[in-house]
Amino acid sequence: MNELTTLLEDKEKFPMVFEGLKKLDDMFSSIKCWKDIEKMFFMGNGLSKNTYKTYMYATKEFFEFVGQLNPLQIKPSHIEEWYNSMTERLDKKSCALKIAGLKKFFKNVKEKCPLCTSPFEIMDKKLLKKIMKIPKSNGRPEALSKDELDKLFEFLRKDDSTKGVRNYALIQMLAATAMRISALMDVCMSDIYEHDGKRYIDVLGKGNKRRQVFLRAEAFEAVMRYHVQVYGELPSEDEYLFYSLRGDKWASNSAWTAIDKISKEVNAINLFGRQQKLYPHLFRKSCLTGLYREKMPIVEIMRFSGHSDYKTLIDNYLAEGESPELYLDKLFKKT
Repeated sequence: MNELTTLLEDKEKFPMVFEGLKKLDDMFSSIKCWKDIEKMFFMGNGLSKNTYKTYMYATKEFFEFVGQLNPLQIKPSHIEEWYNSMTERLDKKSCALKIAGLKKFFKNVKEKCPLCTSPFEIMDKKLLKKIMKIPKSNGRPEALSKDELDKLFEFLRKDDSTKGVRNYALIQMLAATAMRISALMDVCMSDIYEHDGKRYIDVLGKGNKRRQVFLRAEAFEAVMRYHVQVYGELPSEDEYLFYSLRGDKWASNSAWTAIDKISKEVNAINLFGRQQKLYPHLFRKSCLTGLYREKMPIVEIMRFSGHSDYKTLIDNYLAEGESPELYLDKLFKKT
């Protein structure tokens, strides 16, 4: 900081340096909390609320990993170490999404202060390709069957601790609503309403699009049991559905971690008779695939899930993989 002060005082000698460092100093001095970082570097860039919050949480996770280093101290090696640590608990697609969020952060820092150099700019091309690569899917998307979901619910019900009842409610909500984890963490009791004796959630989804999602009684009751057991009362209108053990709003990345721990537990006892990594989006895929198997029309599944493109839904969410042989036989069967 002494070097910075010296340069700031020497205006005549280094006018361009002074201007750049002054701007940098003002920028960092105005940041008091992560909410300020969100406003300065993620909002106003054309990203949906869920996307920029995902990017922000990824950036926060990174700086916690590197011990709260100053952004100007970050080297490509720090990012590689973080990426390697993530691959031990997350799939590569999820890792690439977090890296994209961090890259966006440094890009916006660079735009606000051209004197700054993004570690991604000086990163080796092979390393950049490695950490940004999203693996291509081999065949149909994976999904849990109804029997596997039932086994998972039965397993989770056995844990009546604070974490246990919260985890059970979380998985119930993800599997029953097919909501993205970031959107679910934003739901308050005031977003849930009744119509004709049924409950719905007013969901703000990707692209800031609103839709109404039917809420099954079992999932809703699981959340209510969680609140009563942990807090001694039903949640009020302005309360979120889920909270951290400290009592803060539960962050998406923390919910990810909780599901990853569940994944390790169920795979350790071979609950499904096969190894299956659990992650939030798997429950969205499983729900939509289940609806498809129950013959729900594709158009109605799109309305329920919030998809505007049926190809995205079919290619990425419906884990059917049925052979066309049976249908072709029926089509050309001689009468």
